[in-house]
Amino acid sequence: MTSSLPPKPSLKQLRNQAKDLLKAHRQGEASCCRVLHRLKQFEGRADTEILAGRLSLVEAQYALALDYGCKSWGQLREAVAGAS
Repeated sequence: MTSSLPPKPSLKQLRNQAKDLLKAHRQGEASCCRVLHRLKQFEGRADTEILAGRLSLVEAQYALALDYGCKSWGQLREAVAGAS
């Protein structure tokens, strides 16, 4: 199941969400794993394995895009631009 974009999404808001996702991963917060499971390197992995794995900001952005039903961060940016 994918998440829905907020009513008035902004690129700044999405960038902050990606940074928050990365921060949550680095702090070992299991709540971030729901989104990170979408990444190929974390597919089928336990939350503990995801939290022990490496994650970059680009990967966090990609995971967020997938969570919103987009195929890439660029496609998510385009969706936000079209919704504005």
